[in-house]
Amino acid sequence: TGNTVLCPICGKASAGGIIQEGAEKIVEEIFVEQLKARDDIVLVPAEKLQKATQKYSTDSMKDFQATGLLKIGRELKADFLVVGYVYRFAERVGYRYSSEHPASVVFEIHLIRAADGKSVWRGYFDKTQRSLMENVLDISPFFKGGAKWMTARELTELGMENVFQTFPDFQP
Repeated sequence: TGNTVLCPICGKASAGGIIQEGAEKIVEEIFVEQLKARDDIVLVPAEKLQKATQKYSTDSMKDFQATGLLKIGRELKADFLVVGYVYRFAERVGYRYSSEHPASVVFEIHLIRAADGKSVWRGYFDKTQRSLMENVLDISPFFKGGAKWMTARELTELGMENVFQTFPDFQP
C-alpha cells in the first residue's frame, strides 16, 4: 500500500496500492465494452490474442515490451495493440451511503502502434472517492457517481469514460 510504480512503457510514476484479485479482468472488460461501442475499431478475437501472447511471452517485461508486442502485432496483422496496467484497485469498505474506506482505482492504458511499438495514446485515471464535505470542488464526479459511495467497478467505469474522451478517432 502506498508504493510508487513506474509504467514499463512511458516510465511515468504512479501511486500504487492494493490490487484486488480479478481487478485486471474488470478493467479490461470495461475497456473492451468502450471499444465495442465504436464502429471505427475492429477487435481481434480474445482467443487469437491469447495464443499469440503465450507464444511470445517472456520472463522479462522489458523484452516483451521491446519485441514481444511487435511480434504479436505482426502475427495478428493488427494496426494497434492496447496495453494496460492496474496500479491500484481497492474496493470500498462500507455501504452505498456510508463508507468506512472509499473505493480507490489507478489504471493506465497505452495504444501502441504495431508497426514500430510506439505509444501513440495514453489514458490515465487515478481516483480515490472523497466525500462531498472533504472536497466541494470535486462535486461533478460525486454526482456523476449517483451522490453515493461507489464501488471500485463503478469508479473504474467513470474513469474509463474520462480517458475515452481523448481516445483517437479512426474514421477515414
